[in-house]
Amino acid sequence: MNTIIINGLAFSLPLLAMALSGIYSERSGITNLAVEGFQGFGAFTGAFCAILLQRALGNSNLPFYAALLISFLGGCLFAMLHALMCIKFKANQVISGVVINILAMALTEFLTKQINASIFGAASNKFVLGVSARITVPVLSEIPVLGAVFTNLYPFEIVIVVIAFIAIFLAADPSSNVFKIVSFAWAGFGATFGPTMLCALFWRRSNRQGIMAGLIVGGVMIFVWKFL
Repeated sequence: MNTIIINGLAFSLPLLAMALSGIYSERSGITNLAVEGFQGFGAFTGAFCAILLQRALGNSNLPFYAALLISFLGGCLFAMLHALMCIKFKANQVISGVVINILAMALTEFLTKQINASIFGAASNKFVLGVSARITVPVLSEIPVLGAVFTNLYPFEIVIVVIAFIAIFLAADPSSNVFKIVSFAWAGFGATFGPTMLCALFWRRSNRQGIMAGLIVGGVMIFVWKFL
């Protein structure tokens, strides 16, 4: 029973994130069938980021946390494409969603093959990642049956639960401005992880200290730019 609960949470929570995004889309008047494509391309960008940072930083958990954030950007990129087709070009929302899903499936497989062949010298359509460390919550994990919910958690499960509560809070407030929050998040991702990705790709002397310094300085500067 514990194994079913532990593994079930790992597989079901990403589906929860997709369901919440669909609800938000429906509230804004968009029939969004493309959430699977958003998630697929986001997973591709996150996996690619994790591999690059693993090569630069070695054995560290930082690549997995960075991959979570970068995957948001990948999903947002395809969301912008969906918005462009539906809003700018007045395409049918259902057709656009289906096209986005097919494009994401084909493009991620093609790009993965090309990246593996040209950069890593491997003929494969999959990125080979390590396994993220799991977290067990003390005391709560000892509760019979329900304790399995707090046992061997992946970090992304905690992130998804936090995002779910934030989404519920924002949805309950009719005066909230989601666009301002998203635009600020975009700026933060670009300032912190943009230079990191470029250095990891094109500079062989990238190391853990340099990556951490870039993340910290980029994060600080976006707040300075925003509030000063």
